[in-house]
Amino acid sequence: MGVSQTAPVALVIGNGEYAHVADLKNATRDAQAVALSLQRAGYQTTLIANADRAEMLTALAKLRIAAGEASQIVVYFSGHGAQQNGHGYLLGRDVPPHGVDLARYAVSLQVVMRAISDKPRQKIVFLDACRTPVSGSMAPLSGPALHFPAGTFVAFAAQPGAPAFDGVGSLSPFADALVSEIAGPTQTLGAAMRSIRRRVVASTGGQQVPWSIDVLLQEAKIGRGAATRKAAEAGLSGG
Repeated sequence: MGVSQTAPVALVIGNGEYAHVADLKNATRDAQAVALSLQRAGYQTTLIANADRAEMLTALAKLRIAAGEASQIVVYFSGHGAQQNGHGYLLGRDVPPHGVDLARYAVSLQVVMRAISDKPRQKIVFLDACRTPVSGSMAPLSGPALHFPAGTFVAFAAQPGAPAFDGVGSLSPFADALVSEIAGPTQTLGAAMRSIRRRVVASTGGQQVPWSIDVLLQEAKIGRGAATRKAAEAGLSGG
């Protein structure tokens, strides 16, 4: 009797300490809180903090292998994100400060999608990365110009072209709301996202509005017990 490989998995990345661009005081704490909430909800969770580009790529490669036949994959990133030449990028702690080709010095969202899209399953990505641009050559990470494969749900911490706040408390507004939803009763991802949006809009006085792209092919659920239910539906034994 083996352990099912269909249990949901999660990769959580929090980059708050950067070598050449402004630090983000809450990014690491955001990632730690989200990782803990996912783990408690039954996700097989990996957390990395203050990672450089190579470490992020390694984590994604390991995720692809570890996911196996997982029914759902969640990726959460808190840190600097940017858009360049129509492509979205997640910035590692070693990104140079000015005029760089992000295709060489950051991790593209295309790479993230390739790491999680090799099998038919629910792919959920939370990007608490729509920060103020770190240099004049980089636009804020947005959404309308980006394209994602079928079966994917991508949530941005803020509306297109707007910055996501690092927060005045211990967590960013988006991470705080996301943790609350994951820790709460199981619900559809759409309902959870609407609740997150309401919380963030209220806490930022309407200055930050979380935004999402939904290309899912079937209803996804998140929250306490969602992972357990998925494992039960798939069957807990092998052979």
